[in-house]
Parts: sequence; structure tokens; C-alpha cells
Amino acid sequence: MERLIRVFIADGSRDCACLLSEALGREEDIAVVDAACRGDEALERFPTSGAEVLLTELLLPGLDGLSLLRRLREAGALRHAVVLSGFFNDHMARALSGLADAYLAKPVGTEELARHIRECVLGAAAPAALRDDSAAVTRALIDCGVMPHLDGFRYLRFALLVIRSDRSLLRGVTKSLYRDVAKHFATTPVCVERSVRSAVERAWQHMSTDERRRTFGTLFDPWDKAPSNVPFLTAMTEYLDAAGDDRENLR
Repeated sequence: MERLIRVFIADGSRDCACLLSEALGREEDIAVVDAACRGDEALERFPTSGAEVLLTELLLPGLDGLSLLRRLREAGALRHAVVLSGFFNDHMARALSGLADAYLAKPVGTEELARHIRECVLGAAAPAALRDDSAAVTRALIDCGVMPHLDGFRYLRFALLVIRSDRSLLRGVTKSLYRDVAKHFATTPVCVERSVRSAVERAWQHMSTDERRRTFGTLFDPWDKAPSNVPFLTAMTEYLDAAGDDRENLR
């Protein structure tokens, strides 16, 4: 029997919560154990629901989704969370950094939603070193304009995590890294490459020239053109190294 993933839904629309529950209920390895239409109700019931994943909207009456995530994290009651919302922008993405495993914009297909739920839970089986770096990599990507609702964000995050464990992968991005990422997400290397490229180009549009220079120094020229995937991965690795050194110096 497949591992059963237990989900709690928090959505301000009772109809939407019911539709989500019915759709996910058709997945053999996912069970919706409870649902709430208010954030304060979700805060009270989630810890005793037996759910391991919180699927939440951001716009909730009683207690907004961002506050719900923060308070459950602070209480140590939240293992995994997926944000599914019609309200999404750069500011909110940064505010959510480190609070949820995945961020999806409505509407989303059941297959994609179920895939993200599975990944956030089954991904916990990754090596401890990768899990420890995950929050820092997530924050860095969001700070650099890569939006977490994109497939390219997930591929970049995983790629950077494994690169930080094995720098030699930067010398074999096309032959090795894309293949490893594709295998992890059950997709193709071509899909990984294209999604990463799209995410990098959109990130470049989000960042001003001054922001790019502050983050990446003189690594990229001209600044009005997005870098290709390999230089971006290299620069992000150096950026994460520098951020890690700064944290160590503060201790």
C-alpha cells in the first residue's frame, strides 16, 4: 500500500474547500482529514487533526493565511505547508519565505496540486544537509526575484542544494545536473532547462539594475540581458557562499 498523505485544507470559500477536498480525495495516496473556512479555526484544529500537510489560502477570515502559517510554525505544529492562493505578489512571496514548501497561484489543476503535496512530504527523505540548506536557498532565490510559484523555482532550488554538496556539478550542468533534477521531479532534462531559463528571465525583469549590481557585482554584462542558466547557477552559488560566510562572522 502506498504511503497515505494526510491533508488539512484552510480556505475562506466553503465551495472551494469542498471542491479541493473532493478532487484530492480521488488521489489514492492523499486523504483530506479536515477543512476550515476561517484561519482561527484552522489554528485551533490543525494541530490535533493528524494532518501532515496544511493546504491554505492566504485570504482567510478570522486569521489570515500568513499569520496562520507563522503561528503554527512558532508552535512547532507544522511540518509541511502548501499555499494555494489567488492573491500573490513579490512582497507576499518574500513574506512567505521559509513558511511553506510550495506556493501555487489559483487556478491550479488537481494533478499539479497533488504533485506538489507529494513532493513537499516525500522530499523530507532528502539528505539532512540538503534539508538544512533549503530555507537559505529559498530566501536567496526569492530575494533575487525568482518567484516560488514557478516550476523553475523548484528546479533551481533543488539544483542549488545539490551543487552546494558537490560543486563539480557546475561543470556538467547539461549532462549531469539537469538529468538529476529531472529524475527527482519525474520530468525531462529539456523541461528542466526551459523552466529554469524562463524563471531566470522573469527574475531579471523583477530586479532593477541597482539590485542586480548589489547582488551579483560585476558578474553579468550587459545588465539589461538575463544571464544563461549556468552563469546564474554559478553566481547564486557564490551569493549563497557569501551569505553563509556573513552569518558565520556574526556568531
